[in-house]
Amino acid sequence: MKYFCFLFCYLFSHLIFAEIKKNDSSFKPYQAYIDSIDEDQQITVFNKMGMNWKTCTQVLDKVTKKMKCKEAVGWPTRDAKITVLGPPEKEFTIDPLTEEKTEETYVKIEYDYKRIGQDGVVHHQKGIGYIELYNLSRSAHNPYFGAQAPTRLNAQEVCPSDKKEAMSELKKIQEQMKPLAQSIQKLDVTESAKLLNQYVGICPVTPANKFPADLIRGSNSYDDLVLKQLRKQKPPQIANESGQPITNDDLVNIDSLARTLYGEMGKCFRYGLHYPIAVAKIIVNRANNPKFHRTFIQEPQEKNKPTLSKVATTLSQFSMWQQKAIMTDPATKKINWVPNGPLHQGLCPPRERGKPFYRSKEASQYENDIWTNATRIATEAIMYPKKFAARTDKVTDMHYTSDLAKLRNTPDLPRGAQFINKMNQVFPVIEGRQIDNNKCLEIWKGQ
Repeated sequence: MKYFCFLFCYLFSHLIFAEIKKNDSSFKPYQAYIDSIDEDQQITVFNKMGMNWKTCTQVLDKVTKKMKCKEAVGWPTRDAKITVLGPPEKEFTIDPLTEEKTEETYVKIEYDYKRIGQDGVVHHQKGIGYIELYNLSRSAHNPYFGAQAPTRLNAQEVCPSDKKEAMSELKKIQEQMKPLAQSIQKLDVTESAKLLNQYVGICPVTPANKFPADLIRGSNSYDDLVLKQLRKQKPPQIANESGQPITNDDLVNIDSLARTLYGEMGKCFRYGLHYPIAVAKIIVNRANNPKFHRTFIQEPQEKNKPTLSKVATTLSQFSMWQQKAIMTDPATKKINWVPNGPLHQGLCPPRERGKPFYRSKEASQYENDIWTNATRIATEAIMYPKKFAARTDKVTDMHYTSDLAKLRNTPDLPRGAQFINKMNQVFPVIEGRQIDNNKCLEIWKGQ
């Protein structure tokens, strides 16, 4: 009997091993494209799964004098050559923004790229590591915004023998760009957002990483802490899509929209910019439909505040602007009101790498990239409305939720979201990318 059991287990284990080997051998490496970032940004490749800037071992870079991850092995951009070497694998990690334990899907890749370093030399980087699968696409898409065309050098096309000529040309272009900020100019979205970042997203709290203690109960914290200061700002001398100089109202709209996108969607930017872009379009749709203002604009609001800013900072629609959040004790089921973390996030975003923001004394490049993209989206929506409308023409609705579709028509659906029981979920496409990650965004259309 013992011999029979031993023989059975031996044969069974070999069958399992053979099946695993068969499955492994069925995988064929394929070329993929980095698609979760914009043209002038980069992702980090680690030597093992589950790593990000929050979980890695941080060490001081002797060259840049900034902190970096010891486990990081590469920093490819959109133009890097990426080969996926293995099948998807699941691994738990710590979400870098929410600090929650989440499960992500990783793949082993080979990366190959060239880049002009700070020393002016073209560096060829090639290696193997792991990244989250959501960074990749099997087909190439256009970037969402992209760096300004005249100043961008594609390192893949620059040979070492050409680097002196390339750097000389770059310096000439940079000199030509200096006068742009001195008069009214019509810049592209990327350059406009870069200039506007000096005016928007300014933290009204000191120190930035301390939750504001002087909140006026029951009021609109955006109006109290941000709007009053922003009204004193004279906007930069740049023109909008129609050639008109931007106004202070434009500045307020860009600022409030960017903060709301960051506070509401911060953890979803990494899955693709089509998610925050869709939320921005929904806010624009609400602002552009006066018959729905009664629903989407509610007090308290500063009287002379522009319409879109009122929509973007309505407490009943965006919980991030509420001063307190509900936290339930799992053991006692007791409900407690605690300071609302997303409010702090929206008040003190990571405007500049290495500078204080809501979370700590130094913002990482990862966090700064999220805010950079939030300002770009808001800038395009306000300063380039025709371009933004064309990009988002499939997003025509005004209702959205996150991770609630699974509770539709069940007793567990929160009261405030029961409107989705009478609506249909839609999956619009922006720049070739479909809105299909329910954990980030669910868009609803009336039946």
